[in-house]
Amino acid sequence: MLSFDGLRIVHVARTFPTSYATMYFADHGADVIRVEEPGYFSRRVAGDGEFYRVLRAMTDRNKRGLEIDLRSSVGLEVFSKLVAQSDVLVEGMRPGVAARLGIDYGKMRVVNEKLIYASLSGYGQEGPLRQTPGHDLNYVGVSGLLHLCKSGPDSAPGPLGVPMADMAGAVQVIVGILTALVARQASGVGQLVDAAMTDAVAAWLILPLAQHLADGINPSLPNALSELSPSRHPYYNVYECSDDRLLTIACNEQWLWKNFCTAINKPDLIDRDGLDRETTRGIVENVMRSRSSGEWIRLLSDADVPVGPVNTLSEALNDPQLRHRGVFQSSVDFPHIVPGPWMHFSQATTRTLPPDRSDVCSILEEFGYSAAEVAELRSCGAVQQAEGEA
Repeated sequence: MLSFDGLRIVHVARTFPTSYATMYFADHGADVIRVEEPGYFSRRVAGDGEFYRVLRAMTDRNKRGLEIDLRSSVGLEVFSKLVAQSDVLVEGMRPGVAARLGIDYGKMRVVNEKLIYASLSGYGQEGPLRQTPGHDLNYVGVSGLLHLCKSGPDSAPGPLGVPMADMAGAVQVIVGILTALVARQASGVGQLVDAAMTDAVAAWLILPLAQHLADGINPSLPNALSELSPSRHPYYNVYECSDDRLLTIACNEQWLWKNFCTAINKPDLIDRDGLDRETTRGIVENVMRSRSSGEWIRLLSDADVPVGPVNTLSEALNDPQLRHRGVFQSSVDFPHIVPGPWMHFSQATTRTLPPDRSDVCSILEEFGYSAAEVAELRSCGAVQQAEGEA
């Protein structure tokens, strides 16, 4: 059973976060139709090369696609016809761009009153920064997250290894659409989902925010006063082993720390409240360097200690736990490994198929266009086959 079988989503494809969000619905059976502006694929490949080809194969799996010139009246008419027969529209443009193209929520809800219109932007549809250009680094900076990630007490933070605002925004779109779908069951009408990447990241900072409100401290990772700081707590830290591999030790609870201290034969460290943290951390560092990472993982796992490796990406692809869960999957249909569906259900199923190779004619025929009409639309440049497909 595919949970979203029968759900149709029109995705105005320009940004990674919205592609990731609609990927979730496509994995679970939704008919996601990716709409690109003419030449978009070629421009992205010219700028990003093979990276974009691989990324698109990952995020546009299970989807169909076509190009529509939204700046032409004919193209806009075709787009409106798609929206009229769809449940959800997803777009990730800067506020005001959709209105200039004539595809904003105000116009699209006239076409389809049941439409759920999900709009993802950097700062949201309202507020003093709504028109400000930005990328992930800007959003994590405004949210407060970047300050938490300083590499040293006197250093400036740098870009994060993962685009946290992009990912948080994508999840916010997914949750927003699901919430609106449930609401529509009761009301019978759709609504606008106004999602902002900055909002999404800020909402994830609940733990450091609670600390700040409790003691007035602005926490940052190297700050010795921060309860979230690895430099403060020897029981929640990363340690180097004799083989130069790194391991994570996460013994927040006292009973887990007791397990750890017993396993490394340091019972005098069990009462951690009476110990100097820096001294304790130094002792643990020396102990951890006495064995290889593999030895420590076996020993500490047997002692019921939260321990794990610090994998590189190539190592993560082959990690036994991740492989067992299907987090990364390979298929004869894909020339490379792709992230698998990131949730498991007892009854619902998922799918992982390459982007659909059906041509633009077969898509538009589902919306009432004849083959001759599609040919005319293609000849005038209003619609085209999506680049990179059949």
